[in-house]
Amino acid sequence: MKTFLPKIFCLLFFNVLVFTNSFGQNQKYHRISASITPQKLEFMMANGLEADHFSYENKLVFTGEVSDSDVAIFKKNKVKFVYLIKDLEKNLAKHNLEIDKKASKNAKVNVTTPVNFALGTYAGYYTFAQMQTILDQMRALFPNLITAKSNLGNTVNGNPMLFVKISDNPDVDEAEPEIFFNALHHAREPIGMSQMIFFMWHILENYNTDADIKTLVNSTELYLVPCVNPDGYIYNQTTTPNGGGLWRKNRRSNSGGSFGADLNRNYGYKWAFDNSGSSPTQSSETYRGPSAFSENETKIMRDFCNAHNFSVSMDFHAYGNYCIYPYGHVATNNNPEIPLFQQMSTFLTAKNGFVFGNSQQTLAYLINGGGSEWRYGEQTTKPKTYAFLPEIGTSTDGFWPASSRIIPLSNTTIEMNKKIFKMGTSFGKATPNGSTTLSSTNGSIAYSFQNFSVKPATYTVTIGSTSPYVSSVGSAKTYTSPALLATQQDNIAFTLDPSTPVGTIINFDLVVDNGLSPQTTTVAITYNCAVPNTLSTSGIGLNAATLNWAAVAGSSNYYISFKENSASTYGAEVLVSGATNYTLAGLAEGTAYNWRVRSETCSSYSTVVNFTTLVTCTAPINLTSTNITNVAATVNWATVVGANNYTVEYKLASSGTWINAATATTLTNINISGLTASSIYDWQVRANCTSGQSGFSTAQFTTIGAPPLTYCASKGNNIAYMWIDYVGLGSINRSSGADAGYYNATALSTNAARGSSQTITFSSGFTSTIYRQYWRVWIDYNNNGLFTDAGEQAVSTNASTAGNLTGTFTIPSTAVLGATRMRIASKNGSYPTSCQAFTYGEVEDFTINITASGARLNGEISATNEQPELTESSLKIAPNPVGDFLQIILDKDELEPIKIKINSTNGQTFIKETNTAQSKSIQINTKSLQSGFYFLNLEFADRRNKTLKFFKE
Repeated sequence: MKTFLPKIFCLLFFNVLVFTNSFGQNQKYHRISASITPQKLEFMMANGLEADHFSYENKLVFTGEVSDSDVAIFKKNKVKFVYLIKDLEKNLAKHNLEIDKKASKNAKVNVTTPVNFALGTYAGYYTFAQMQTILDQMRALFPNLITAKSNLGNTVNGNPMLFVKISDNPDVDEAEPEIFFNALHHAREPIGMSQMIFFMWHILENYNTDADIKTLVNSTELYLVPCVNPDGYIYNQTTTPNGGGLWRKNRRSNSGGSFGADLNRNYGYKWAFDNSGSSPTQSSETYRGPSAFSENETKIMRDFCNAHNFSVSMDFHAYGNYCIYPYGHVATNNNPEIPLFQQMSTFLTAKNGFVFGNSQQTLAYLINGGGSEWRYGEQTTKPKTYAFLPEIGTSTDGFWPASSRIIPLSNTTIEMNKKIFKMGTSFGKATPNGSTTLSSTNGSIAYSFQNFSVKPATYTVTIGSTSPYVSSVGSAKTYTSPALLATQQDNIAFTLDPSTPVGTIINFDLVVDNGLSPQTTTVAITYNCAVPNTLSTSGIGLNAATLNWAAVAGSSNYYISFKENSASTYGAEVLVSGATNYTLAGLAEGTAYNWRVRSETCSSYSTVVNFTTLVTCTAPINLTSTNITNVAATVNWATVVGANNYTVEYKLASSGTWINAATATTLTNINISGLTASSIYDWQVRANCTSGQSGFSTAQFTTIGAPPLTYCASKGNNIAYMWIDYVGLGSINRSSGADAGYYNATALSTNAARGSSQTITFSSGFTSTIYRQYWRVWIDYNNNGLFTDAGEQAVSTNASTAGNLTGTFTIPSTAVLGATRMRIASKNGSYPTSCQAFTYGEVEDFTINITASGARLNGEISATNEQPELTESSLKIAPNPVGDFLQIILDKDELEPIKIKINSTNGQTFIKETNTAQSKSIQINTKSLQSGFYFLNLEFADRRNKTLKFFKE
């Protein structure tokens, strides 16, 4: 932020005067960019730099349009710069042509471009003659809204300063607030005129369709001077007919041979306050003239403003995208109404994002003798005017934006101009914000009222309706001198006739009268009387149900109607007095019904509610038994209509104690296990319904007998193992081949029942070169050669070293349950799929006594390549019991496929897949499994195996 001290200029004034007089009037202008510190820039501006508009990004990069004189100052102070466009008057047209070619097709548009708006022939802008033609065209098309152009007075070169007025009675001077718009104090800023013409067409063309615009025009007299500096503008037009002329001042002839005074430094308020905000040098771009109001143009503007009472004004300039307010003659703004100007500026620039403040805060230099400064600061010869000076366009646009930028730039000011329009007159807005439906005959129109006038205003808000159903409306609301932009919530009540039909749409007129032009907003209210809500049905039985609803204010009587769902019409209404529930009786069993309710004051029904009566719970039929083995059976029954679940029980026919097999199964079959071979069992099933329980239906089945137990020991290439066979394979000849000498069929005839523990004893003849305390067991449940790992079994022994080992290990009944065959091998051995050679195991010699038969089986083993075994800590499953998914957690990433099988306890395989995920975690979908126990078997690529048991909920 640049600050200038008057004493600096006192010391340097003589040098500045001599320096600036050394240059003639016919200078060239250039767009440059330079890196310069704030201190250096301040020094240069105090020593003759007259850059009128520039950007100063991050207080380092200067970009602006400067004269030859300014370029000389940059060079004198050894500030390096680059030409962005050299000789603007010569090359700007070419530069802008490139911009036009690249112009965005999606430029931001706030309003539709007016039908009558067109670009001019002066590089897209209007010649002075074209501007006059446009004013004549406006009068011809809208004679009831705009005056014919009039001349306020002539310039020194005899050109007219023209003005028009827009109002609902343009040719009559009415007692309405007055607003003043002007442009082109500086001849090289034509965008000010173009955006003003754009705005005027927008107002005129939308008067009959935009309620806000109509109220504004009817309540205001808007005066507009499109060109304050005709001489300078025509001079640019003459010297640079293709656009880009950079003459700024008017065309007065100065005594020293130069031309022009800066009209925006020639007004009387703080004229010549110092030599920073204006210049005493005739050749300077900011030459203030020999005295305040020395120029015809400013005299005409002074007299015109003194003859009117302008509440607000806009002096349009270029460029910078600023919204400047007084005071700018001092760096620290001493305006007594800064908070008000900041509030107004915030509102004005909310959409276009213009930076606001005084000239020092925005342009980074001071101004004295400015037009907007005088309009606000002079409060003796005329009333105070809240004056603003918008600077339109960016530093890239410069003083002469490309023609393709005219409409987008006009769109940046359109909302700002309408907002100052609102603040300059008595404009208040009532915006409906209440409910558009009504459930009783008493209601109100709710609205938010906001005042936009900067000066005191009084408003009256009323409602009215031509509907015959409106009995009365409330009194008007009056708002006297509300604060600028103040908003308050309010409402006005009304009453409807009780006979108003439900669904009637009633239009109300919400009227804001500012004393000049009432503005009406239509509010449509739909009358929908209150209907009961929160409906529910309770106590649903076989032949009855209770209906419930919430009370409606003002109603004590209700009407119920109901029907079967399949019926097309409802039955007669039932009157319910003094209650919000009713019990229906005599309904049909197992039938769907619809019901509804209305209050006595409304003919509209509630939403329809459905319910279905219950059915009598019957006992299950079609009882059958399948999959019967010596230890298990599956029981089946037919579905019972209305049943939520079933209870299943069983017992030995010879026993009187029932055992619960399922308390609340939703299936129509269940597997019963843990049974005794060759036994008769009774079983029964009952349906559990919402309406109650059925009786039990009973049936019977018999388990099959237990087959003989056979042991089979086999020697492979590298392992010895034995088989326990429950399916009666009979005499197996093992007298030759790989298994010769390792099987004695005649000695193994002892029968054993599945489900009983099997004990194997190691006698004192057992020897081992490696200490072995654990053996492993595998179960084949379906006699199909697919074995499930049943885990390790510990040997009960006191031995702790290799050598002789005595003791026993027991295969528990839980492992044997439902088995057809078992295999047993040493802990680290891998197992085969039949009594054939196998390739993995450990070096070991042993002798086994099997006490179940007294047979002695001698075996010896010689093996290599010990394989690691999975431990409980290295493999986990979760959760257990399992839901829809089973998670297998490994101790390391498995880089090779893993074979996965899930078998039931009766050996049936439900899931068989190979997982190729290279992860420590494998997820298995178990949604298809029924409730019960299962075995999970994992087989790894290096032939490790693991079987774990889990329960499916």
